[in-house]
Amino acid sequence: MDKITTIIIEDEEASRETLRNYLTKYCPQVEILAESKDIIEGQAAIEKHQPDFIFLDVEPSFIDINIHPTKTEIKFEDERSIGMLMRSAIKQSIGMFNVSPTIDFNPENSFATTPLPKGKIFTEPKISVNQNFNPFDSSNSFSKTPSKDQIQGLQSMY
Repeated sequence: MDKITTIIIEDEEASRETLRNYLTKYCPQVEILAESKDIIEGQAAIEKHQPDFIFLDVEPSFIDINIHPTKTEIKFEDERSIGMLMRSAIKQSIGMFNVSPTIDFNPENSFATTPLPKGKIFTEPKISVNQNFNPFDSSNSFSKTPSKDQIQGLQSMY
């Protein structure tokens, strides 16, 4: 079974140790790649190790759950740090698995067009339109079967 890699971001040493011991004892499939005491160290660890899972502790006094009546939203006091950490982790994951499209400016992958032979001049296609054509006129001599010339013209295109 593949190991699940993780990083612990916790400011209290005792809590980090408790979580580390719990994971080691009860979750042998979890490998702890790094531990950090703050978000800045945590972001660096995420970029370096690219874990599968992040244990992120946020001080409860920094969270306001009373901004929405149904308690479905929370507000962080330090939104920038949390956002920066989450953005870093998401970008690492997207980049690691090539989920996002990439822009390639390499001209070798562009459409291959062959130049016109020497002396040949590009001519604009001519379109002829019958201004008197009416598809609803029953006396019209319009034929649903293409003529030999039309068939040869179509075949020459392919």
